[in-house]
Amino acid sequence: MPIAKAVEAKEEEYGRLSDEQLRHKTEELKARLAEGETLDDILPDAFATAREAAWRERESSEVERRRSRLLSDADRVEAGQPFRRMRSWISVLSEQTWDLLDWFNPELVILWEPDKIRTRCEERLQGFAEDLTSAVPRGEAAPAQESLLQPWDRIRREAEGLPLVLMTEMLLGLGGVKPAESLDLGASGLVGYQGQIRLLKNDLAAWREKGYRILLLSGGEARGRRLAENLAELEEQAVYLEEAEDGLPQGIPVILPGTLSRGFVMPEARLALVSDADIWGEGYRKTKGKKRTGEKISTFTELKAGDYVVHEDHGVGIYRGITRLQSEGTWRDYLLIQYNGNDRLYVPVEQLERVQRYIGNPSQPPKLNSLGGSEWTRQKGKVKEGLRTLAFDLKKLYAERSRRTGYAFS
Repeated sequence: MPIAKAVEAKEEEYGRLSDEQLRHKTEELKARLAEGETLDDILPDAFATAREAAWRERESSEVERRRSRLLSDADRVEAGQPFRRMRSWISVLSEQTWDLLDWFNPELVILWEPDKIRTRCEERLQGFAEDLTSAVPRGEAAPAQESLLQPWDRIRREAEGLPLVLMTEMLLGLGGVKPAESLDLGASGLVGYQGQIRLLKNDLAAWREKGYRILLLSGGEARGRRLAENLAELEEQAVYLEEAEDGLPQGIPVILPGTLSRGFVMPEARLALVSDADIWGEGYRKTKGKKRTGEKISTFTELKAGDYVVHEDHGVGIYRGITRLQSEGTWRDYLLIQYNGNDRLYVPVEQLERVQRYIGNPSQPPKLNSLGGSEWTRQKGKVKEGLRTLAFDLKKLYAERSRRTGYAFS
């Protein structure tokens, strides 16, 4: 077995050792060498011991740093001095707290995809509770900080006391909110153009013939002006504006330097809104490459039922095929992904770029994630932390090599 795999296999065993037992490992290794074992024989245990010791030392230093910061915060509170992390102590320093709705008292609240909002709130609250539970025994936090985040049910009840509008593609989940009335806007999403302006031009021509009002969001001034030039080259008239004006002209696309995650078409209102993500692709704003767990899929036909896939927001699941669903009178195609237990996710085909084919050992199927849990978020966090640690170690290694004197051989 390769040394790296042998060391990795011992991780759980060494993690269960007490600090005293780990310290005795060095003497055990010396004794094994004295009894005739070779260096190769003890190498996996030696590396496992060194790695566990280094990890605990790093954790110990981090805990001490956080405890010192905690005491510093307490000193500033006692002295009545403001400090940067004061908001994390607001539930301790004040008998009453207020949220966004309390501060603004809005005349209208609009919740876009309330079920997704609820899921994110629950994931955030669960992750926070787990972090707090582990931090309190180490002296890094106080139990009174538990009320820093509010549960979704409380937020929902406050929102229901105000004029409330829910916007959702499907009525499968509304975050527990019970609307008094539902209205089908007849809106449908766009497939997206991925920077192919000629395809966009074809849709603009079709909308113009139907007398639509057309709004294009470019994601910035430079991109907006360039988009207008590209359309002009294709003999498609478009107007770039710095700011929106009252009313949109029929048949003439108006370009604004705004941004939106997705656009839509509303046939009854004769309105088409194309977002910057629709025009350029969702990843156009990312300047650095992103570490992926999977392989990019250019079309859903590359998948077959039973393939493991990775959704960027929900983690590892099993692709079960394409299904067609109706929401408020509109039929759309969805990728069906099965997660742990009976969890299922329906992904619109126009959001295919969020799904990657899982890359791994076919003989070792991956563990399925659960919808609504915080496991996938923690996994991504651990990968990022591991990459930062690796980058630091490599930088340190090359700095050490650069200081060493080389030797010339003839």
